Amino acid sequence: MDTRSFFRKTTNFFDSVFRELNYFISVRQHRKISEDDFRQYLTKKIKEPNVERVMPAYDLCDRDLPIKWKDNSEGLHVLIHGLNGHPSIWDGHLSTLQRESPQMDTFVPFVPLKGQCTLKEAADPILEKIKTFIEQNRGKPVILSGVSNGGRIAAFIEYQLRTLYPDTPIMINAIAAPMYGTQSPSETSFAQKKFQNYSVHIQRSLAFGSLESKQLLANMNESLNRDVKRKFVFFGSRNDWHVTHLGSTIPKVIHACEHHITQGYMHSGIVEGVKRQHLAIAARWIRENDS
Repeated sequence: MDTRSFFRKTTNFFDSVFRELNYFISVRQHRKISEDDFRQYLTKKIKEPNVERVMPAYDLCDRDLPIKWKDNSEGLHVLIHGLNGHPSIWDGHLSTLQRESPQMDTFVPFVPLKGQCTLKEAADPILEKIKTFIEQNRGKPVILSGVSNGGRIAAFIEYQLRTLYPDTPIMINAIAAPMYGTQSPSETSFAQKKFQNYSVHIQRSLAFGSLESKQLLANMNESLNRDVKRKFVFFGSRNDWHVTHLGSTIPKVIHACEHHITQGYMHSGIVEGVKRQHLAIAARWIRENDS
């Protein structure tokens, strides 16, 4: 139940609008870098100064562009953007991780087809890259973090890894993720406009209480073998216009789990808003599970 006063709700609303605008202004330069530009830069077909400024921050899922992982890596942070999103949403996390956790690997991919596809189609190329890290660093912790639909992709990947690498400790961080779907196009004019840009599959997948959402949560809640280490962390905001049902962003999970509810942040601004808390929780968990 939302017990905030009218004054507090009003203050949080204006704070969230300001922070959302500040986010888009702060990353506008990096968002100009398309996946194709980045690919051409990596294959030496173009010289792109804007790309050089973020190298080696972002990654591609191309099979012919392998990732060189660190020697003696302490673990892997995977940061997955949302539907029609861009890796630049994680710029704040990347600068902090590079400064404070230099022995951690990071993998910040352009999500295939910007997520306008099935969860499997979006997740499988990312999973293949993660598998190469695990093969080189058996037993090292992996943190799968996703914002919005990226959180659903992270959960899908985690479920595949249970069978493939049961000895790998994995943490899942879902930020503003519609784990149980979001509002239908008929509920608000804002939702109608957003859903018009989505494929039919995405509209069905993200519908509140969709079969795909129910299956995703059912998979997450399957019992784990004793040697499988998992931690789920969910972040949601009361000022999120994209996922208005707070219960969708902070679902019940039977395994080790944390729920964090904030206010004063919208759907994108929340990523930077919970950065410190998010990374502190992850760092503590890594120390507990580093082999």
